[in-house]
Amino acid sequence: MGLILPNGLQAQNTTQSPYSNFGIGELGGGEFSQITAVGGLSQTAGSRYQNSALNPATLGLLRYSSLDFGFHGTTGKITAMNKRRDVNSGGFSYLNMAFPTMNKSFLTGSYVDSNGRTKPKLLKINMGTAFGLSPVSAVGFNYTLSDSTILRHDVYHNGGGGLNRFYLAHAIQIANRLSIGYQASYLFGQLRDFSVFNLNDSGYFMRFEDQRSIQISGWQHRLGVHLNFNTGKFHHLLGGSMLWNRNTTGTQSRLVRTYSSGYGGYPSYKDTVLSKVSQKGSITLPDGFAAGYSLERPGKWRIGTEYRVEQWDRFSAFYTGGNFAARSTWGIGLNINPEAAARKIGARNRVPVEWRMGYRNTQTQNRFNTTNGILQIEERAYTVGVGIPVSRRYFDNSFLRSHLNITLEYLDRGGKAATGAGLAREQYLRLILGVSLGDVWFDRNKYN
Repeated sequence: MGLILPNGLQAQNTTQSPYSNFGIGELGGGEFSQITAVGGLSQTAGSRYQNSALNPATLGLLRYSSLDFGFHGTTGKITAMNKRRDVNSGGFSYLNMAFPTMNKSFLTGSYVDSNGRTKPKLLKINMGTAFGLSPVSAVGFNYTLSDSTILRHDVYHNGGGGLNRFYLAHAIQIANRLSIGYQASYLFGQLRDFSVFNLNDSGYFMRFEDQRSIQISGWQHRLGVHLNFNTGKFHHLLGGSMLWNRNTTGTQSRLVRTYSSGYGGYPSYKDTVLSKVSQKGSITLPDGFAAGYSLERPGKWRIGTEYRVEQWDRFSAFYTGGNFAARSTWGIGLNINPEAAARKIGARNRVPVEWRMGYRNTQTQNRFNTTNGILQIEERAYTVGVGIPVSRRYFDNSFLRSHLNITLEYLDRGGKAATGAGLAREQYLRLILGVSLGDVWFDRNKYN
């Protein structure tokens, strides 16, 4: 899978958005289906059965091993200048393997309880580790621009590819309260752009074809923290993380040729105008931070909110210019029956279904000078989801849980403001199917 999957990720087009033509493509994705369903609340999403790919500190809460993977499919429409285009896309969403690596109590002293009995003081230490693969950005666009200012001509644009990351993360939790984690990610991928310049009155005898390919690699780091404390029946969860990128570079290859339409419509190349191979340069990807809070009634419900910022106004790359803005996201979410204990339903003990819903608002990094002034593209996402559990009993009478997670997301990018400014408005309906498999590793057999 390690040899085959990365190549497949580079080849797929998981989006058809014209906004993916800027920077490193359309951002987002990579988070698990069950987390996307609650508005993307990743900073406080840790539990005994799952971690978050965007806050490594949540690994400190893990008590069972888990394998998470998911896929998505998207259908929708793009409207601009009273024209409409229907689009469909889909592909791989994420792959994550996480497991606890330590769950021990250390003797630190003793104390005398109210009954006069001496009891040991114990310090609980828990550790968790994870590795995985997920997309960072996706490029996929296909459109034509026409201009008659001097000479009537068309420019056809087509692009694909994107960035992915392979990550390794570890966290330590102290006294079942404070968890600190670190994640290192290797970024890799390819951005491809293909364009054709055509003079309409040339009889299709002479066109310019511009092929550009950029290989990108670098390192991304995250430092996360997670804190939980109890007040009677309620749990308060606080989480946050810092993101920074280092040593990101790119290698560009570019080929510009003239051609005419040959027999059967196939191109007949006439001359090479420009050929550049292995032009290297540096890329500055943005740093960022995130913070979130959730209130939980264990086994009943969890409600929370989150805020994230990435400094895309500091983005720079040798292969492109741009007028980018800081990217900010806030979201709210509700989860009903999180980690609920098994209940007797009918004649059998069953784990109840989890229900999820959320809202996410993003001021994206893309901004444009329009006749109405500077417009920063906005995204609004409404999500609902369900987690269908499959459980089995473990030796200590606890339940190992696996889930089929189904998330439905409605995304509106640009909104009426983009339509009024003559830009594209995108409306998508996205289905995310995720599987979360729970297991126990590294435990000795209790019975032969």
